[in-house]
Amino acid sequence: MHAPANLPVAVRVAVAGDRGEILRLVAQVYSDMHTVYGGAAPATDAEWEARVAASLDRRLGNDVAIFVVEGAVGHLASLAVGRISETLPSPRHVHVLEGYVEWVGTDSQYRGRGYASAAMSELLRWFQANDAMSVSLNASPDAESIYLRMGFNDDGPRALSIRLGEHAS
Repeated sequence: MHAPANLPVAVRVAVAGDRGEILRLVAQVYSDMHTVYGGAAPATDAEWEARVAASLDRRLGNDVAIFVVEGAVGHLASLAVGRISETLPSPRHVHVLEGYVEWVGTDSQYRGRGYASAAMSELLRWFQANDAMSVSLNASPDAESIYLRMGFNDDGPRALSIRLGEHAS
């Protein structure tokens, strides 16, 4: 049963007590990506969890922000995670901060309620409040239309990437 569409979604900043649920939802994001893109199954094991937790402990509230929507008691329904980094100066900009949407995920039982969009909207406000001049992300085919509705586009220089650990010369 979905909540009525006219009720606002309550989004809040993640707190330390959310760590286990954040890790659970992010592991689900990687599992979903594996289902779409294939390849080697992601190793979201205890070692990975420890690395993510250590990074978040150092960076959360600094260059990383997490916005969440609560589900059932003790569980998160959705999250949006982003980071800001400083680029090198260019002829046009002395100092430029860029945002990157690291992870967006919704527990399968809460999908289709606008929770991820609400969390993303808060993340975009955080980027803007922290002077990020642009925000980028990688979208799955299922989520691309959501991001396009939020104003993301591919009208700039074409972004290319390479996975160095997987590239054979």
